[in-house]
Amino acid sequence: MTLNGVAMSSATSTIAFTEPNGTYAYAITDVPGWHQTTLPYAGMVTVDGAPVNEPTLDFSQVSYSVAFTETGLRSGTSWSATVNGAAKGSTTSTIIFTEPNGTYAYTLGGVPGWTTSGFSGSVMVSGAAIAVTVRWAQVTYAVTF
Repeated sequence: MTLNGVAMSSATSTIAFTEPNGTYAYAITDVPGWHQTTLPYAGMVTVDGAPVNEPTLDFSQVSYSVAFTETGLRSGTSWSATVNGAAKGSTTSTIIFTEPNGTYAYTLGGVPGWTTSGFSGSVMVSGAAIAVTVRWAQVTYAVTF
């Protein structure tokens, strides 16, 4: 964070500045993958003959959409995906998970009579939504007379 043009950071829960009486601009530095709503990210603070104790900033981890969109299956066909141990199924073309920054393994559930080139893999969430396209193809069998 910055107060009166001086930047400070801390590995603990407290950052302390010492200022004489006056009104000073502050700016809270963004922490990648985290968001706080306790105070505006920029504002003013006034010192008027006593210490100023601003509220503790509460940060929450930001999650991003990880969307699996299938093509090829007949409308209404049930399919599933598992990300980070959580399974979801759908009869529509999209399955959506929400995950914070990180790398996550995924698996796709089998669909009888259909195949896809990658039943497993990994996705890396890095500050933005992720889209994974799953292309299904109908399994064909020889018919001999």
